[in-house]
Amino acid sequence: MRRTHQRPAPIGRLPCLAVALAALMMPMDGAAQTGSADTRTDAEQGVDERWEEERGLDLEELLDTEIVSASRKTERLVDAATAIYVVTQQDIRRSGATSIPEALRMVPGLQVSRLANGHWVIAARGFAGLFATKLLVLIDGRSVYTPIFSGVYWDEQDVMLEDIERIEVIRGAGGTLWGANAVTGVINIITKNSADTVGSLVTFGGGTEERAFAAVRHGVRLDEDTTFRVWAKWFDRDGQRNSDDSNAPDSWDGSRVGFRLDRDLSESDRFTLQGDLFDSNLATTSLVPSETVSPFAIPMLEYESVYGGNLLGRWQRRDESGAETVVQAYYDGWSRTQYTRARRHTADLDTQHTFEPWGPHTVMVGFGYRYNELRAEALPHIYSRHSPRGDNLWSVFVNDSIDLVEDRLALSVGTKVEHNDYTGYEIQPDARIRWSIDEQHTLWGAVARAVRTPSWINHDAVITFGSMPGSGSLPLQTVLSGDDGFQSENALTFDLGYRFQNESDTFSLDLATFFNRFDDLSSFDAGATFMETFEGNPRIVLPATYGNRDKGESYGGELALTWRASERLRLAGSYSLLRLDQTEGAGTLVAYGSESLSPRNMASLRAYWDVTEHVSCDLSGSYTDHLSAGVPSFVRVDARLGWKFGDHSELEVVGQNLLDDRHPEFVREYRVTPTELERGAYVQFTMSF
Repeated sequence: MRRTHQRPAPIGRLPCLAVALAALMMPMDGAAQTGSADTRTDAEQGVDERWEEERGLDLEELLDTEIVSASRKTERLVDAATAIYVVTQQDIRRSGATSIPEALRMVPGLQVSRLANGHWVIAARGFAGLFATKLLVLIDGRSVYTPIFSGVYWDEQDVMLEDIERIEVIRGAGGTLWGANAVTGVINIITKNSADTVGSLVTFGGGTEERAFAAVRHGVRLDEDTTFRVWAKWFDRDGQRNSDDSNAPDSWDGSRVGFRLDRDLSESDRFTLQGDLFDSNLATTSLVPSETVSPFAIPMLEYESVYGGNLLGRWQRRDESGAETVVQAYYDGWSRTQYTRARRHTADLDTQHTFEPWGPHTVMVGFGYRYNELRAEALPHIYSRHSPRGDNLWSVFVNDSIDLVEDRLALSVGTKVEHNDYTGYEIQPDARIRWSIDEQHTLWGAVARAVRTPSWINHDAVITFGSMPGSGSLPLQTVLSGDDGFQSENALTFDLGYRFQNESDTFSLDLATFFNRFDDLSSFDAGATFMETFEGNPRIVLPATYGNRDKGESYGGELALTWRASERLRLAGSYSLLRLDQTEGAGTLVAYGSESLSPRNMASLRAYWDVTEHVSCDLSGSYTDHLSAGVPSFVRVDARLGWKFGDHSELEVVGQNLLDDRHPEFVREYRVTPTELERGAYVQFTMSF
């Protein structure tokens, strides 16, 4: 095994914010010191959100939870005409999750697989993969989409988990409101207002797989109308295991610091400013194509250094008539050194205005602009035909929500029009209807069109994928090239759902079914072989280009159940079914079909038990069906035991993947060698003051 380069030495990119954090932890005079005193009083009264929700929300409160992802305006979860699931702060805390992907394992119908440490496969309703392209992810309104492959680098997405208010997950198309790439779902991660985190919180721990981690947060009230918090976190995760039970050298460590300021400018105006910086190092074993017959691929230990940051500002106004205006702008940038050394810069402006022009109509209109710049350095097996590349994205949308029968029947219709530099104009219409039969039963249905627009890989990249025996002593290598003629993938989606809540508010049921039809799906179109000299070695090349020859259909459903068995015990279960059929066009190369990378059946059951006032015990089990591409089915069981000391300290012991020494969750993708998830345990201590 050889290395591409040495592991980066610890990088001092974060000391300035670390100093700022230390400064803010010191006593402050004036208004800030007074605010801290007020915070201690609030804590004594039980206002600290970590402790006041120890027993969790009642079912009535849960269904009345206000969400924003379904319609880009505040509404009750029970009134949403879409398949949506909310992961609350209490769910995250009592799950024992230490990262956002781990917290997403609780969502019905969402496939969450760890390919290797730091490399996640997350998909809704099929089309899973390390470079999944049809799921849009937002953090506080900031899209974390990458223009490299129209997807998400999950190793970059991290916040202090204690600061997450909730995660709203939509299964199904959301392009009308959120734009391109929201084809099979939208994940919206919403953090708390800084007014809800006044005071200090420290948490730290360690164990077998989570070797060590720590986080600290400090919030202050600067004056009557302004609150501010600053936070920092760090983790060090052990490598996993290879299929032969040897240690995999895929350890992962990272650090992140951030802040958030919220200010009430007036009775009707609010302003938010927030941002963070991060630095992460991953190690991955990759199989790199060889220009010799034997071996055809060489294992390399590649170290990836990722660093970047973002800054977001948002202004909101709600006037006396109820009309609301939101203007948001952000900058986001990062640098990565694995596979291709790339830098990305994104600037985004988004506006929306909601008003009631007449009668039962609530109209929302919006405008957006985004600029992406990507610089990719050429490496032996991957390079760009155009670098640097700058792309513009313009968008407008309009949506009308109509109360046909007050509190009973509602209709929503709208469309989004985008213009991108790859394919020009894209139109994504949507229509949804909700019928509240009575206080216990609700039916809803939706039809929508969504698109996945091209990315840098589809148009500009040239990638040597792999080698196989060729003619004589020459290897045959597949070289995939982008094509300027690559078009958007598009989907026509149909959804139907039903919600039920019994009169005693102890049991709820949420059922969502769907049928999707996909056209112009991405394909690898093969050409005629030829011989060339590459890196001084002769080889036979099987050329392929990105095309749009594939089609597909999917159908299935998700069921979520919640039952409060007693004041101290709450149970939550789910089941999801997926059938996906992708048809490859003539002359295309197929490694794995999309249907072979998604489990047909998934199920879960979670129990939250408040044993006493100070002791809580939580147990979760999940079943994931086999992947026909080569991963067997598995059952995962996690357990958590929490013990509160007083009102503001807690000790937790968490066991993960308790039934298996190790098991795989996904197949090889591109060059990444899959590792197997091990059994693990860790201890965590948390204190607020």
